[in-house]
Parts: sequence; C-alpha cells; structure tokens
Amino acid sequence: MSKITAYCIHHTHWDPIWYFSAEEAMIQFTYNMKELFARLEDGRVDDFFLDGQTAAIEDYVRLHPEDIPTLHTLIKAETLFIGPFHSQLDCFISSGEAILNNLRLGMAFAKRLGGCSQIAYLPDSFGHSADFPKIFNLFGIKDFVITRGVGDPYGLKSEFYFESPDGSRLLVHAMLAGYGYGTYGFRDGTLLDGDAEDYNKLPVEQLIKRLRTYTTLKDAFVFPIGFDQNPVILDIKAKIEQLNAKQDRYMFVSTTWQAFMDTVRANGQSLKTYRGELMSTQYHRMHRSLFSVRADIKTLQDAVERQLTYEVQPLMTMLDAIGIPYNQALLDDAWETLIRTQTHASATMTDSSNAANKAQVLSALQKTMAMKVYLMKLPAISMQKTAQVMPLCLYHTIPEKQTIVRTYTLYTKHAAFTLKKEDTIIPYVLLNQTRKSGGVIRRDRALMDARNDYYETVIAFEHTMPGLSYETVHVHDGLTTETLPTHHGGQMIENAFIRIAVDEGITLFDKQTGHTFKQALYLELSGDAGDNYDYSPPEIDQISRDAFTRATVTACVQSAVTSRITLETTCRIPKDLQERAAAQTSATLFISLSLTLKKHDPVVHIEGRINHQAENHRVRLVVKTHGPNTVSYAGTQYGVIARPCVPEALSNWREKGYFEAPTPHYPLLNHVSAVHPSGVTTVHTRSAKEYELIGPAYQDIALTLFRSVGHLGLPDLTRRPGRPSGLADKIFPTPDSQMKDAVTFAVGLAYAQTYNSNAIAKQTVRYASDLLYYQHQTYNTTVFTMAYFPTNPLPFPIPSAYCHLAIESNEAVFGSLVKSADQSADILRLYNTRDTVVPYHLKGRFARGSLTEIDMHEQLRGPSQANDQLLKHQLKLIKLTPKPCVFKH
Repeated sequence: MSKITAYCIHHTHWDPIWYFSAEEAMIQFTYNMKELFARLEDGRVDDFFLDGQTAAIEDYVRLHPEDIPTLHTLIKAETLFIGPFHSQLDCFISSGEAILNNLRLGMAFAKRLGGCSQIAYLPDSFGHSADFPKIFNLFGIKDFVITRGVGDPYGLKSEFYFESPDGSRLLVHAMLAGYGYGTYGFRDGTLLDGDAEDYNKLPVEQLIKRLRTYTTLKDAFVFPIGFDQNPVILDIKAKIEQLNAKQDRYMFVSTTWQAFMDTVRANGQSLKTYRGELMSTQYHRMHRSLFSVRADIKTLQDAVERQLTYEVQPLMTMLDAIGIPYNQALLDDAWETLIRTQTHASATMTDSSNAANKAQVLSALQKTMAMKVYLMKLPAISMQKTAQVMPLCLYHTIPEKQTIVRTYTLYTKHAAFTLKKEDTIIPYVLLNQTRKSGGVIRRDRALMDARNDYYETVIAFEHTMPGLSYETVHVHDGLTTETLPTHHGGQMIENAFIRIAVDEGITLFDKQTGHTFKQALYLELSGDAGDNYDYSPPEIDQISRDAFTRATVTACVQSAVTSRITLETTCRIPKDLQERAAAQTSATLFISLSLTLKKHDPVVHIEGRINHQAENHRVRLVVKTHGPNTVSYAGTQYGVIARPCVPEALSNWREKGYFEAPTPHYPLLNHVSAVHPSGVTTVHTRSAKEYELIGPAYQDIALTLFRSVGHLGLPDLTRRPGRPSGLADKIFPTPDSQMKDAVTFAVGLAYAQTYNSNAIAKQTVRYASDLLYYQHQTYNTTVFTMAYFPTNPLPFPIPSAYCHLAIESNEAVFGSLVKSADQSADILRLYNTRDTVVPYHLKGRFARGSLTEIDMHEQLRGPSQANDQLLKHQLKLIKLTPKPCVFKH
C-alpha cells in the first residue's frame, strides 16, 4: 500500500502585538531571526515561510541593517519567504485602498530585499472578502492560503477556485485543521502516539482524517509545522526523518507553499469554483461581532482611510500639476502607520496593547491631517491678500461635478463681510458669530486691547465645483451684505428629499417614495456578557428600546441651504450584569443626536454623542426600513454582497459542532441597504462597523454603536462555547473596553425608489469625503496647528481656479487618484459594482491618446481612452499622462 503524503511547510505565525507589547514581540523576533539565519546558512534548515507579511522584518532591518545582505541572499535563494502583505489585515473592515496599499508596500519592501512570495497568505484572518480575487489578481497573485471561513454549506473541498464577480480567480487552499494543529506533537515526538492534541484539544488523528476527507489530492494532506510566535525548529529535518522511519503510513515531505499550490493546480481533482465571501463558523471561530469592539479605535481607522483615499491622495495629485511636488514618502508613511493597526485582531487585545494601537492610529490621523492642511495652506498663502480681501480656497477632491453645501468657520476684523467669486456675490447663511480677543491675554480683561479683537463666524453656502479642482472665493472684510434668512426654533426641518419632525419620536417623510417612517430611529439597549472578541447575550437580560419619545429639542435651525435639529435624552439602564439580572436600573445613558439636511443632498447626516458609566452592555442605533427583508446588501471593498437575515446554519449549529454561532452580525465597511418593492433604505457609515437586520420580518437595520465589555477572553459564551478566545488558560481584564469615555458616531441615512448599487457606492464616496477649505487670515493662527509653522509662498504664480480631472458618468465609482511610481503619470482607480457595462467619459489635463489600463505593478493590461467603459464588476486602473505644467515659471 502506498504511503499518504504529508506536505510539511515550516513557518511561524507572527502577531506584532497582542496580549504582549510590540516591544516584547520585537525583541523576541530579533533573536529568532538571528537564530533562523544561522540555521538556513549552515543547512540545518532548508527553508522557512515568514507568515506572508513583512512588517516584523521591516522593523528588524531598521534595527539590524547589517543583516540586509544576509536577508537578500536567503530570499534570493528561495530559502526564506516573505510577503506579499505588509501585515495581516482585517479582511472585512479594511477599505479597498487600504488593502491595495498593504500589498503594494509589502511587495515593494520584499522585492528590495531580494524577492516576494506570490502566495497571498492569511492564516488567521477572520474570513475573506468576495473582492479578494479581483484585488489580488491586480498584483499578479494567483494563489491564496487561508484558515478560517470555509464550511460545509459552501460545498467545497480544501482546495478550490475563489472567483470575484468580474471573473478574477484565485486557487485557494484552506487549512481546515489550522496552521499549526500538529506542531506540539511534532516537536515533542508524540505526533503519532494516538493522544496528540491541537490547541483546541482536538485529537490530531481526527484532524488528519478531516484533511484527508476534504483534500482534492490523492492520498495527501498539508502538515504546517509552526505556530503563533514560534521560532525555527532547529532539528526539523531530523524529526521528519524519524517520523518517516518509525511508521509506514505517512510520508512526511518538506515543501514550500508555492510548490504545494503548483501541485494542486496540476493534480487537484474536481476543483470547484466559489463566488461570495468566506465567513463560515463551522471549523474555526470567526468572531462575527469583532467589528463592534473598541468602536473608538475603528472610528479613527475609518477617518484615516477616508481622508487618505478621497482627500489627500487626489489633492496631492492635483496640486502636483501646478508645481507642488507629489510626496510619495509621506503617503507611504501614513499608510504604513495605519496598516499596522488594521491587523486581523485589531482592538481585541489587552488594555495596554489597545492603547498602543490607538496611539498609532492617532499618529496616522495626525500625519494625514498635517499633509492635508499643508496642501490646502500652500496655494492659499500664495494667493494675493490685502487687509480687506482674504482668499478662501475651496478644494474638491472627488473628480465629479457637484454642487456642495457645507459649513465654514471664517475669521474677520469686522462682523460684516461679503463673499465674492470674481465679481459675483455668493449668498450665505450666518449660523453663529462670536467676538474674540486677539491681543495678549491678561488675567484682568480690562488690560486687554480691544483693537485686536476679531470675529469668528460660522456660515454655510452652496458652491458648484467642476470636478477634482480648487477655486478661490474672496472674503471682503467689512463689506456689508445681506445674508440668507434662517429660522430658529420649532421641531421640524426639511429639504427637497426629506422632512424630519420630532413628534412622539423622530418622524421621517421620504418625499421620493411618499413613505412616512414614524419613530424612524430608536436606540436598542441590551446587555453583553461577552468579551473583546464576541458579543454574548446574558442569561437574564433587560432589552429596552428608546424611540426618543421623551427627547428634548435643544436646537433647530432651518435655512435654504442647510438645516439641523438637535435633541437630547437620558435613558435609565442597569449598571452591570447583576442589576440586569435583578431588573434594576440605577445607571443613566445620555445621548445627544443631531440630524442635518443639506440642499442637493438626499442623505440625512446623523451625528451623536453618548455618555454612560454602565458596564457590560451594548448600544445600537436602529433604522426602520420600507418593509420585510430576507437579505441585506452591503458594500465590500469594490462591490456589494447579499447577506441573509437568517444564515442557513443558525438553527442547528450546536448539533453540527460549529465553533461559533453563525449569527447575522455583519461587518459594515461603508454602506448597507435594505431593498423592498416600495423603496430602498441605505445607511452609510463614518463610524459604526457592525450591523444586523432585526425586528418583525427583519424590517430594521441595527447599527452597533459600541459594545461595553471588560475582558480579553471568556469561556463558554452563549454564542461561542468552549475555551476562551485568545489564550486557553488565561483571562485578561480590559476595563478600558467598557467604553466609559464619551462615544461619538456619525452615519448617513438615505432613501431611494429603486436599488442601484453603483448609485449607492457613489453616494458613499460623497458622504465619506468633505469639501476642503483654507482661509488665508492672520487673526486666528491656531485654527490648524500646521498654520503655526511659517511657510514660504510658492515662488511662481498659480491660477485662482483649476480643474484637474472630471469623470462624467452616472455609475462609474471613484476609487482614488495617485501618481505613478516615477510620478510621470496619474493613476485613476474606477470601479463598477453592477452586472452591467458602465460607460464613462474623462475630461482633464492629460494628453489625448496617452491613456492605458494597467495593473498594480503599472504593467500594461491594454489600451484605454477618454470615452470608455467599465466591464461588469470591474476594478480598473487607468494611467493618464498629464500635459506639461503650464503654471510653474
């Protein structure tokens, strides 16, 4: 009888931070690498796979640049494998642009060290996006190795083809027994003794049987050798020889992931094709409610992604055309700082590690904001300014013509001022004005010189921008003008799309469909006996609902261009699980909620702040929809996915031995819609990262604003039986995860008559970005911290208005705009979420006939043109060569 082949792959899975600090991990990694290099060089170890990422080795190189030649030799010789990722990402709530940059930075660094693995390797990420084949193929990646997300309902074996809706595909191997199931037994010599167990206390023999059942290879399975934070196994070759000598059932063979995937491609039998996302909880924990823990950190991550993608990159690309050089190094630094916080277990760590993670996200945000402010400041201070006339530069970073309403805070010497674009007066709404002291501050205000006083004024006006462009409006200080009327008071606001009234709760009237939503928004307040990984309903709970029926309207302003209503309410809730079980409510939860409407904008802008001192509870903002639902339609990185309101395995997951309940707590990356024949309800997010459809017939969209929990790892949860997640024998208190600081959130709500996923994605892009502005003034130099730094104006004249690029299309969705690696061309990312061809037309400062379609390595994929189309579900990269700069002298 022929032996069964066990393909051995020597590796480690390296978490840069978890229940330990990044500093501890780095010191251990440094010694591990020194040891590994020695063993690879002396031949005791043949090869080693370094977890498919480069973050740790980048840190190592910064500490030990003397080892770069050694690394280059080992990588070039294909004995050490690194990349292609920079770090192991959170697959469902990392944006498309974040994933592109994760791979771009990881592959570029690996290539500088001698070469990059072409295996997309995510051994511990909690599920996988349906867009991964589309994204990975742009980097030339054809093979994908994973652990979590595959289950029997998908009808798949261990190896299969994973296909995006556009036809892009990956060959996948799923490690259904995990990435280190037999490592302990292998190291201690008990692997085949019959009682060897994996880290879940499952018999290794049982796991091997599972792998043999599901493999598409004849008489073979994968045997990964390595585990979390493991060093090189010094005597791995001897141990493999011993295993082969002591039994005749298995032949343990050392190989690499690339060689194994080549074997599957050549010899895999009946390989199936799967389309969709991978998030089954059957064989591994998926932590379906991971997305709502530490909402404060996730909100910051969202802000960095949005601003880099839709504001800083396009702004920097546009300004490069007028002579302000593009700075790729600054962008790379901001992306790398962010990406290091978006690991597969981000914000599920101890308090100290979460604090370090949050500090790093804040660093990424500060870098992003500093770039944005500098880029806005430089053109503004290069415009002509007098004491009476100040330039106000407006920057529109989305390359589509759009009429935008936003608020501006301006600074003037006089209370009265006029806005002009050239000779045309721009009418505005005056929302608030305060007189400020501009002189030396003294304890006795009588000693302060009132001649230095100035006015801080909040206004709003509408302005049409032609595309990716900037324009200059001039503030004429002291020139009286008549402002647009405002109405203060009342309990109702409206625009052409929506009417909002506070009357026994919040009533929304959708003018497009004629539908009235009474108590359209409400809070769901419930207990949470879970941990940093998973929500768990308490055994005895008090679930209450507050529909703002007792709320007080604290402000209401209606004008022709923007209107806002603000309300506040306080709810009584249990202070902890003990009170919850005893039906007591000694704690309070305060919420301030603002709803804003803008002219030309169908989105209701909802912002809120919550204060509480309770523990172990969950707060959700719930939105009513047009009617019953069986599925939701959620945005992915570059598409949309339909998700069932009731997953198939939910009724019998325990009987089938699932590791976790497949509850419909879903990731909210950007938007989610409920589609009904009478209308479509869509929620866009700038904060909340988890949703669920709830209520009778699943008519309501529940957005988890935050979960208040106090531990990393708890055993035997309602939704997750068995050992604690994290360490099996340790529970870490995490009081910071109770979220007792003020929680802020921002979401958008929109209605439509019919469902069009491209229209919704375009609406998300507009909601996710802001019209930027900078006023060249000297009254308040602390508006932006960056304004403090003296900066030389440009040494050449620039135009007062400039349009760099405009996309004319009802459905083509803007991804981002960057410069090419050599900065000689622009690269435009466009995508199509629908199963239909989408036309578009490009207008801008590029050479006609210079357009080409490229991949992420900037290799030619084919010709392109200004009048072109996106194929079904296509993500397209278009290279545009700009005309020579005509402004710089």
